[in-house]
Amino acid sequence: MKFLSTLPIPNAVIPILRLFLLCCLCVGGGCTFLKPGPAPDVYGLMAQSEFPSNLPTLNTRLLIDEPSAVLALNNNRIAVKTTAFNYRYLGKARWMDRAPAMVQALLLRSFQNTNAIMSVEDVAVGYTQDYELSPELWDFQAEVYDGTPHVTIRLVGRILDRKQGRILALKTFTATQTMPPGSATDSADVLVPAFNAALSIILQETVVWTIDTLATLSQTETD
Repeated sequence: MKFLSTLPIPNAVIPILRLFLLCCLCVGGGCTFLKPGPAPDVYGLMAQSEFPSNLPTLNTRLLIDEPSAVLALNNNRIAVKTTAFNYRYLGKARWMDRAPAMVQALLLRSFQNTNAIMSVEDVAVGYTQDYELSPELWDFQAEVYDGTPHVTIRLVGRILDRKQGRILALKTFTATQTMPPGSATDSADVLVPAFNAALSIILQETVVWTIDTLATLSQTETD
C-alpha cells in the first residue's frame, strides 16, 4: 500500500477516476439527478384569419423578417414580469419555437390568409422581393405586478424598399389582454389564451396596415 500511494497519477486519468467513482455511487445508492424529468408542455399560438373584405389586392412581393428582440424574449420560454424590472419564466411550459421565430411564422401565415399579396416569403429567395417587413418585438410577456394581471405584446413594424434600401413607413402596434380575476398567473393554461388574444390583434393590425401602406405606395409610383 505504501508503494501504491507514492505512485503519481497522471492528470489525464483524474477525470476518468472521478467519473468512475460517481458511477459507482449512482449504481450503489440510486442516482436521482441523472434521471430525466418530465418534458415541459409545449404551446403554440394561432395565425389571424379574419380580415376586412375590402383589402386591396397587390401584384407585389413581400419579405417577412424575423423580429429582432432582446435576449429575455428571444427564446422559447413563456416570460412573466413580476416587477417592472424582473423577468421570470414558467417552469413547465415552453413555446413551440423562439418567440420571434413563432411571431414571424404567424405573420407569414396571416398575410397568406388574406390572399391579397402576390407573393409573401419569410426568406430571401432567388428573385428579389419588392418590399420587406422588418419588425421589432419589444414586448411579449405576461405582467402580474401592476393592477390586473395581463399580457402585453408590442411590435414595431418597418416597411423597407428592398431595391433602394430605405425605410418607407414605420408604426408601433400594442395590444394587452387581461386575465380573469383570481386566475392562476403561474399556469400556462391561463396565460396562453391571453397571449393568443393579444397577438391576434397585433397580427390583424400589422397585416392590414402593411397592405394598405403598400397599396398607397404602389398608387403613388404609378401616378
